[in-house]
Amino acid sequence: MLDMFMLVIILTPTQAFLALTETQRVALLQRYAAPIQEWTGADGGVVFSERVSLQDGTWIAILVANVRTPEVTDAFRHSLDAARQEGYLDYTFISGQMIGVTDVNDAEQARLAMERIFRPFLEP
Repeated sequence: MLDMFMLVIILTPTQAFLALTETQRVALLQRYAAPIQEWTGADGGVVFSERVSLQDGTWIAILVANVRTPEVTDAFRHSLDAARQEGYLDYTFISGQMIGVTDVNDAEQARLAMERIFRPFLEP
């Protein structure tokens, strides 16, 4: 099994963020991303970033990252906490170990992977 973790981050912009110009938004996002960027590449990084419109017309941004160390997870959390404290974004943070089979001919690895996939649906 691989020793990597997946982060799923759902970002909800506040009215304060939406009131910013595009230039101001870019500067703000760059400031929040700076502590994370030092880890990108060596210990993981963002692999998915998309804007999603909800049924009520509001939108959220979804980021997905894979990371190898707790320090990267901490860097994401600290940046997100700063954005929340400053009133620009709210977020939901989900993290967990990536599920992977390194030998497709190993029945035990396949069994353990399927067991892990089903676990959230079976726990009370």
